[in-house]
Order: sequence, then structure tokens, then C-alpha cells
Amino acid sequence: MSWILAIVLAPLALSLAILALPFHARARGSVAEGDLSGEVAVEWAFGLLGLELGKGGFALRLAGLRFLRLRRARRGGGEPRRAARKREEARAGGRKGPLARLRAAVAGSPRLARMATRLARTLHLRLRLSGRVGTGDPADTAAVAAMVRAAGALPGLELEVSVDWLDEVLDLEADGSAWVWAPQVLVVVGVLWLERENRAALRALSS
Repeated sequence: MSWILAIVLAPLALSLAILALPFHARARGSVAEGDLSGEVAVEWAFGLLGLELGKGGFALRLAGLRFLRLRRARRGGGEPRRAARKREEARAGGRKGPLARLRAAVAGSPRLARMATRLARTLHLRLRLSGRVGTGDPADTAAVAAMVRAAGALPGLELEVSVDWLDEVLDLEADGSAWVWAPQVLVVVGVLWLERENRAALRALSS
């Protein structure tokens, strides 16, 4: 009977361990002329298990040592075509594009800013973002500039982003990290979700 009890309790023990021990995530990337590159690393239990993910594939680590590595198969031109198709579908369906949602976010920025500040502190977020951004449209660029200013007020963020008011340009570099402790994140997200005004602001952003 002891082995049956062990089998029953093993998933529970694993779940408790996952909840009790934090995740540490690190990311570094850049985007220039529509070309996105970068890498993400996630560690659990202070480095006992780790995952590395990049354009070339992913690797698993155990106690800091890499024990599995898989390379990603290259695809010729699939991503640009998929992105263009999604934009066409969004137009046909009357859904808001990214910039329209960005303007909605700026309109609800006081409420969204408070939520983002709370989450940034909960995640112990550290992010450095630098570069240049512009949309080619003054109204859309104004929304981007307002969002950059709002993001600069968040704790843990260091922004050196200039806005180009004339040309369409996206040239950014990012380097950041975060600590995720699941119980704390779940409690904070639950508290934020209970407030009706927060839910309304999120619905306006996603619709």
C-alpha cells in the first residue's frame, strides 16, 4: 500500500514544489527592419532545471549542464506571409489593429498603468529598452510616444527610446529579467481581476 500512496502523492508533491520554488526568466533580443532575433532563458529551483530558447532552437539544462539540445528547422518566408494574412483577416473582421488597441490603452492608461506597476513589482521586473520607433503617421506615433512615456514610469524599466515623427521605423534592443513566484502572482492577478474597472480596461484593450 505504501507504493500506491507514493504514486498518488507524487503529483501533489511535484505541484507543491513547482509552486513553492520560483522561476527566474532572462530575455535579450532586438528587432531591426522587421527582423526579430533574441533568446530567452528560464530557470526553476535556482538553476536546478533550465530552458533556453532562441531562433536556432532550444536546449534543456540540469544543474547548469546542458543535456538536451534541439535545433529548429528553418522555414522560408512563412512568418511574413502569416503576419500579412493575420492583418488582412483583422481588417476583414473589423477587429482593431495593434495601433488602434494602443490608442485604447493610452485612453485607459491611468487604470492600466496602476495594474502594470503592481505586476512589475510582483515580478521583480528589470528591463532595459533602447532604440528608435515610428509609424509614419503622426496620430499613431503620438499614441506610441504616450505609451513610451507611460512605460518609463513603471518600476524596474529603463527606457532610452526615441520617437521618429516622420518615418516608419522599428529598431529596438531589449534586455531584461524577472522572478516569478506562482502563489504571489496568482494572488495579485486575482485581486486585480476582482476590480470591475480593471476588467473593463482590459476588455477595451483586447476588443
